[in-house]
Amino acid sequence: MIQEAETWILSQPDVLKKEGLKNLSYNRTDLTRISNPCDLVGRVYEDNGRNYHKVRDFIRLFPSLDAGKLTSTFTDFTDLIEALKQ
Repeated sequence: MIQEAETWILSQPDVLKKEGLKNLSYNRTDLTRISNPCDLVGRVYEDNGRNYHKVRDFIRLFPSLDAGKLTSTFTDFTDLIEALKQ
């Protein structure tokens, strides 16, 4: 289960690239095992001379995520969508 929604952002590096972030050097093979995804996103931002704000930046990035990819990759995302429909 995903502990932080930043894992969803990390799973779609193109969203970060559209933000102008470069040098996205993190392991994408098993994102569910990242212990602190928010910290990792913060480091990506810091590596690009910026600060990550969990609420402000996540809210801005979330609509750019491909929900179809998230649904096929993360069961907890599917569970969240189903819960929101009720």
